[in-house]
Amino acid sequence: MAVEPDRIRRGAVVIVQLPEDNKAGRPAVVIRSDALAATPWVAVLPFTTDLDTDMPHWPRVEPTPENGLRQASRVMTDWPQTVWCRRIQGVAGRLDAASMASATGLLAAALGTGEAAGGDRGQ
Repeated sequence: MAVEPDRIRRGAVVIVQLPEDNKAGRPAVVIRSDALAATPWVAVLPFTTDLDTDMPHWPRVEPTPENGLRQASRVMTDWPQTVWCRRIQGVAGRLDAASMASATGLLAAALGTGEAAGGDRGQ
């Protein structure tokens, strides 16, 4: 069953099957502007539960009822993905404002379009 487009909003934590990913579905946070909500694709940043890899630009996010994550995860800010909305299997929750700001700041730094805000390096 397809996810209703109005639920695929910036900051939503979605379950998505990414191209080239061997997982059936993984959590990712929507980073696309809501101004582009009518498009059939969405830009996301995937989460990983690999907490041991030395990737200081992957901010850690603890699971909460609001974000719908099942375990501590890190946002893979250097692996933005654009996928068809039909690949989204569900909406798990919503990322809090501080985590979203950290992730998008680190994304901007990874893309060379800005600097990470607040000095958060994912520790």
